[in-house]
Amino acid sequence: MPEGKPADKTAAPTFTSGWQLGEPDMIVEMPGPYHVPADGPDIYRNIAVPLNLSEDKWVAAVDIHPSARAVVHHALYFADPSGNAHLKTQGDQPGFNGLRAGGARVALGGWAVGGQPHLYPYGLALKVPKGSDLVVQYHFHPTGKPESEKSLIGLYFAKKAPDRTLTRVQMPPDYSLFSGLDIPPGEKDFVIRDSYVLPAAVDAVGMAAHAHYLCTQVKMTATLPSGEVETLLSIKDWDFSWQDRYFFQQMHPLPAGTRLDAEIHWDNSAANPRNPISPPVRVTWGEETKDEMGSVSLVAIPHEERDILVLTADQERRKRAMAAEAMRADPALRKKVAALLAE
Repeated sequence: MPEGKPADKTAAPTFTSGWQLGEPDMIVEMPGPYHVPADGPDIYRNIAVPLNLSEDKWVAAVDIHPSARAVVHHALYFADPSGNAHLKTQGDQPGFNGLRAGGARVALGGWAVGGQPHLYPYGLALKVPKGSDLVVQYHFHPTGKPESEKSLIGLYFAKKAPDRTLTRVQMPPDYSLFSGLDIPPGEKDFVIRDSYVLPAAVDAVGMAAHAHYLCTQVKMTATLPSGEVETLLSIKDWDFSWQDRYFFQQMHPLPAGTRLDAEIHWDNSAANPRNPISPPVRVTWGEETKDEMGSVSLVAIPHEERDILVLTADQERRKRAMAAEAMRADPALRKKVAALLAE
């Protein structure tokens, strides 16, 4: 588009070279390069490396230094307490394919394009049990030329275990997999909405969102039991290239009974300059960059630590109910979920 007034131009951001948060407490190097082909479908590859921890650690931040940043769509980090993930291989390259990270269930966060490393505030951190492997799940997107990716991962440890446990309320669950994400070509404002009532009081720590190219807006509000409505996150011009987390300057209390409302908008018209396909085609939920997904997440801690099980169990119950209902209504979705679980 035409350049605006030069006088209105803001200075470009500057970034520290090297590790953004200073020297990490532990630097992990992937066991070998993964060769991403010039073209073909997107690749989900899990690469594990032993951490050789003799005691439990608490991770306050993770920083990733990809060697081929252009092909890394995003990366998720997991701890595998079994310590066996690094033994699983597929083919003659490091790691193995799939979306399940070899069964590793201890989530340690992730990185998406445009994201910056952040230390969890208020002394919060995520537990890495002793003996764990670090599993990095890469989403590779071929760019038209072969690339060789071998990341360095920096881990920053908290000095002590936090008093309360971090949790995440993702809306809709599973990035809208069970929410009818099916965008016709030409649709200028396709919207998915989701609501959830907190079963226990929490202290809100921060917010995050994720979607692909067609997304235009994301928002989450909180309606308190008093009826007061607060906006927790509002991005009015979603940009796929800048996906970050946002922490509140102070923890924000949300009492039990607070209703969270999330909405995500997509534009699949030719008028959307970020639409990667011309002319537009039908777009459904999928893992590849030109597919779509979307969610808004509240990062929080229970106001009372004993309620962590209430929060996690209620969200799991809700997710299972949504999945069962959606798959009953759509046999094709059942097949898609079965294929995902089989990877």
